[in-house]
Formats: sequence, structure tokens, C-alpha cells
Amino acid sequence: MVLGILAVFSASFAPPCLRAKEAVSQTTKALPSRSDILSDLKRRNIVTPDAEDFTVEEADILARMKRAESLGAVDLVAQKDRNLKKLIFEVKQGESVRLHLTQLGFDRYLFLLSQKAIDYFESRGVKAKWAFTVKDSEGRNIFDPKGLLTPSGEDLYYRVLKKQPTEWKLLNGKVMSNHK
Repeated sequence: MVLGILAVFSASFAPPCLRAKEAVSQTTKALPSRSDILSDLKRRNIVTPDAEDFTVEEADILARMKRAESLGAVDLVAQKDRNLKKLIFEVKQGESVRLHLTQLGFDRYLFLLSQKAIDYFESRGVKAKWAFTVKDSEGRNIFDPKGLLTPSGEDLYYRVLKKQPTEWKLLNGKVMSNHK
């Protein structure tokens, strides 16, 4: 017990460079290898089964999918669709089974989330036809030309769902918020 307290105490007074080095070593241990990422991209049908490498954009899609899964994307898709065969796949980890989105599943999720975001903006007084012109506080589009949330739109709407203070701009320049 004393040794454990001593270790914590001495670690808290370690020079910043040693604490940073330890933090970096813990972070790098948790990062998946390129081959693990490629394998995950293949399972999700983001890249073709014979792909030997991936792009930054493909890795970004994977990161967006994982974030969406952590926020309930699989449940939302499962609630709205009966045939999940091409939308979701299972991964067995020991005794448990985890459900993950395929590219088609993520596309479906993004459509469903976008519809919910449009409903939200309408509830805040933005007419449906103008919802697609909403921008985030930095002036980035919330929706793409197809009516789907952009990555910055996802960020904004996730903050809304978490009830975090969030602002957006209308076409006329008016700033609106979920906390006023």
C-alpha cells in the first residue's frame, strides 16, 4: 500500500518531460496498426477486399463510423430497418458479440441522423427548406448538397444531443443557439 502511494506521489512530481513521455508511450500502445485498420476497413466494405492500403479519407470515414457506433448508431439503424444483413455485422470477442456498421449501414445511419437534425432545426424555428443552409459557428456547412450531415454538421448535432451549448448561423447571418 505504501509503495503504491509512493509511486503515485513520485509520479505526480516527475518532470513534465517524463510525464509526457509516459503519456505518449501509453497512447502509442493503444493505437491500432495499419494492418488492423486496413482489416477493419475491409470488414466494413469501405475498401475492396483486395485493397493493400487505404487513404486518409477512408480512415476518416472509419473514425466517423466508430464515433457514431459509440453514440448509438447501431441501435438507430436497427430500430428503423428490418433487414440488417448488409448494414451491420457481428464481431465475437470471447463470450460477447459486438455489432458494427458496414459502409451501407453508416450511410443509412447518416441519413437517419440527418433527418433527426432537420427535425431539430425545424423545432428551433428554421423552416425545412432553409435548414440545408445552416452553418456552424465557424461558417462550415452543416449539410452537404445531398441533404446529409457533413462531418462538422455531425459534430454540431452531437453537441446538441449531449445538451452542450451550441451555436449555428442562418443564411441571413443570424446566430442561433440551443442554450438561450
